[in-house]
Amino acid sequence: MSCELSTYYWTDSFTTLCWITNNHTWKQYVQYRVKEIHNLSDREQWKFCPGAQNPADLPSRGCGGEELACNINWWKGPQFLYQPASSWPVLSTPLSTPEAKREMVKHPPTLTHTLATTEADPTLSNLEKIIDAARYSSKVKLLRVTATVIKVAKFWRKKGKTTQSWAPIIATDLNKAEEKWIQTIQHNCFSEELRVLKSGHQIKSNRLIAQLNLGLDNEGFIRCRGRINNADIPEGAKSPLLLPTRHRFTSLLVQSVHHQIFHNGIRETLNAIREKHWIIRGREIVKQVLRCVVCKKYQGYSLSTSNVAELPPDRVVDSPPFANTGVDFAGPLYIRNADKSSKAYVCLFTCATTRAIHLELTNSLGAPQFIQAFRRFVSRRGLPSKMLSDNAKTFKAAEGEVKKLVHADEVREYLTNKQVSWEYIVEKAPWWGGYWERMVRSVKTCLRKHMGRSSLTFEDLRTILVEIEAVLNNRPMTYVYDDENGVSYPLTPAQLVYGRQITMTVDGRQEEIISTYQSLTRRAQHHKRLLSNFLLQWSKEYLLSLREHYHKNIQRRSHVALKQGDVVLLRNEGTARCIWKLARITELLPGRDGVVRAAKVQVLGSDRRLIVLRRPIQYLVPLEVTEQ
Repeated sequence: MSCELSTYYWTDSFTTLCWITNNHTWKQYVQYRVKEIHNLSDREQWKFCPGAQNPADLPSRGCGGEELACNINWWKGPQFLYQPASSWPVLSTPLSTPEAKREMVKHPPTLTHTLATTEADPTLSNLEKIIDAARYSSKVKLLRVTATVIKVAKFWRKKGKTTQSWAPIIATDLNKAEEKWIQTIQHNCFSEELRVLKSGHQIKSNRLIAQLNLGLDNEGFIRCRGRINNADIPEGAKSPLLLPTRHRFTSLLVQSVHHQIFHNGIRETLNAIREKHWIIRGREIVKQVLRCVVCKKYQGYSLSTSNVAELPPDRVVDSPPFANTGVDFAGPLYIRNADKSSKAYVCLFTCATTRAIHLELTNSLGAPQFIQAFRRFVSRRGLPSKMLSDNAKTFKAAEGEVKKLVHADEVREYLTNKQVSWEYIVEKAPWWGGYWERMVRSVKTCLRKHMGRSSLTFEDLRTILVEIEAVLNNRPMTYVYDDENGVSYPLTPAQLVYGRQITMTVDGRQEEIISTYQSLTRRAQHHKRLLSNFLLQWSKEYLLSLREHYHKNIQRRSHVALKQGDVVLLRNEGTARCIWKLARITELLPGRDGVVRAAKVQVLGSDRRLIVLRRPIQYLVPLEVTEQ
């Protein structure tokens, strides 16, 4: 059994702890010893031990041999060592004593890096200490700053010796600045290879030199030599300059080339880089740079969730038919009148549990017409406890009218009086209401195949809709087995609602001419047993089959974790991608399992005002360039 051991050093001297744990500059005697202690240990390893519990102080305080032999602290150490680290002694006051302050240097020397522009130091190994490449966002800015620093150093060195005035930066200055950076990077990152190439010994033993056939040119640059020296191409492409993978200058170089070739792909960017430079594992760094905002804006993938959402309780809990109902509109359908044709719409009610449907034909999308259809539905199917629908923005033909319908005060007041709750799914997410959207498709398929291009009257169309309702309510919900005896039948929505197949002819021998109390009770018990058997089949066959239904994610998606405040691109299938709007996430909307599948975003509206929208994450394209 392996375990990690930690080493700690204990002292009862406040002054010593102050010297070791602080970053001050001490006088020469103390500074040398503190530096040696820092080389051999870490500051966090030094702890404070009270003098009364320090076993090293016992002999120095005149403790005899017999007393030491019986002293537990001498043999086993302080008792707090047997306790957790949180119980160890902690200093309640800052580590500063008069003795420690006397050893402090009042005016410590300042370390300053200087830039020497002599020919004796061609590598400029201290250039990275003078100019921090991480502070610059582009290669051009870095080279202009470097060129300015070099020109200023030369100007002040020659001041008084020449009458030449200050000259602006030209292309030659930028080329020299780039050469200085490459020399510095090669000197710092490939010091071993540079030493071997200069000495000429053990060249074959160095793996990088042997693999890339490295060599030095006349100016001291490390280049990758190949077998294309006789090709009619530039010299830089024959023997490109060697650059490391993990360096800020390399990233800026790849970014600059990527912009020059108009944000093309990995292959084009890598080929353009290799015309002058050879980057170790170049494809890796190019892939990282290609996550720029411009590329993500035009080629980035929308988000997706890796976990399949759990079905809501409305779908998997045994409840009365149409207790939880989804409603949607289909249409328009064109009907024939006496003098002209007009539009009609199909209002579809779908039971979440039994998957039964109820169809109503309306002549418009107004609130009064919907209330009349809803009253007919309630009178025949019963009053639902919850209604679900989309936000009425998925209809192309009558988007404005349907939007007014579901949000009308008249409809809301009627449903409130009936104690019916109405919930809405997220906008632009029709798959959230998949169980009623699928039935809309089935109804449209039956209408399309039956009607074709013909135009019917209102009464004819209503009759056809009722027949389609009966056919779809008798569709099989479970697997149709090949039973030779014909004993088993698939489960249908009509069996869960009526207790029988509504398209089958009822056997007249089962009916009685005179109804008595005993016959009615017997028929009620028989009907109750039938419904119980159908519900048992529903829970054993249909409900268990829902585990196997998963949505296949065919399109590539991004799996970046969203955060509040992230900037995203708002997907709009009706417009070109170049004019999609930018949005900012204001709130994440997690589901029952804690997985975020929707969010509230703030976007600039057409009237130049900020509006807040709810959108599924499939409509959000992340633009934040973060480390993976």
